[in-house]
Amino acid sequence: MQQIGLVAIMMITSKGVGGVSGAGFVILASTLAAIGTLPVEGLALLLGVERFISMGRGLINMIGNAVATVVVAKNEGELDEEGAVEEYRRHFSDPAINRI
Repeated sequence: MQQIGLVAIMMITSKGVGGVSGAGFVILASTLAAIGTLPVEGLALLLGVERFISMGRGLINMIGNAVATVVVAKNEGELDEEGAVEEYRRHFSDPAINRI
């Protein structure tokens, strides 16, 4: 039951963190310090990998926003699929992109 409560509190306190790099760690530390169920000293173990986790979190947030935009546009009938495919092909057929 304690774990469910901790997850619920973390979901509430972490809103809006996806757009700020490194903010997830600050929210985690402050929430754990306020609740007192887990030792804050254990966060030192996560500090070494937080930068990589934050990069992954930001990437997943960006991909999720892009997918949601396409889904909503398609649902509303506003997505120009032919134009999207044409733009995709034009972008990836650019010789400059092949040099990367």
